Amino acid sequence: MQRVDDRWKFIIGAKQWVPNAPEACMCEWINSLDGWSHFGPAMASTPEECEFFAANYNVPGEYVSCSWSPASYVLEAKASDGVVLQESAQAFPGAIPHYMDQTNHFQMRNSSKTKEALLKLYEGDLDPWFFTKEK
Repeated sequence: MQRVDDRWKFIIGAKQWVPNAPEACMCEWINSLDGWSHFGPAMASTPEECEFFAANYNVPGEYVSCSWSPASYVLEAKASDGVVLQESAQAFPGAIPHYMDQTNHFQMRNSSKTKEALLKLYEGDLDPWFFTKEK
């Protein structure tokens, strides 16, 4: 139960892993004649091409060491009300807000007003696409 909020955020899309850097063939070039080195990507789009590039690199006085670098990811958080993303709520043209008097965001879990509003939604009184039985 300690991580249920994070798991729910992944379900609704409020948290997601997004690529930070793509997969790439990363190489280090070392020039033994001039004494310089350089690190960066090579022209290879698969691990096999990366290995082939390193094995067949042939410049006098230079040595190259390459390895396939997997993509890296970062955790991205998006604003939500706990049900839908803020961007989804704002992007729904023609939406008419249904205000619930005598309740607020912090009271929603135990609010009879929230229960009534959700039942209206699920029974199709507010939107014809939702139907469910009361539990």
